Amino acid sequence: MDCVDEMGHKPFEKALRELKNKDSVWEIFLAKNRYQRRLVKKSSYLRKTFVDGIALFFGLSTAFLPSLYARAPKLIQTFFTDPLPTATILAVILNQVFNLDILYRKIIKRD
Repeated sequence: MDCVDEMGHKPFEKALRELKNKDSVWEIFLAKNRYQRRLVKKSSYLRKTFVDGIALFFGLSTAFLPSLYARAPKLIQTFFTDPLPTATILAVILNQVFNLDILYRKIIKRD
């Protein structure tokens, strides 16, 4: 990835290297603030999941392949009729499922 911040650092290249050994990475980089025209320190949390891609795939499948869900039960059809609710509901559910390991670690640390 050839993304360079305002100071010449390559934060995402470093993050991708760290993601090979870890499940998640916090990456800090500098960006220009549009309104005040100065550098602002930003942080980004990168995690090895495809939540957005999976949700977007199913959301778009309801728009381009509506016959795919025509034989599904009525309850499922209500959620899979429009791309926006489909993608939103799946993103929330998948985010919770993929973050269960974080919750598990917090519970273990308390005990």
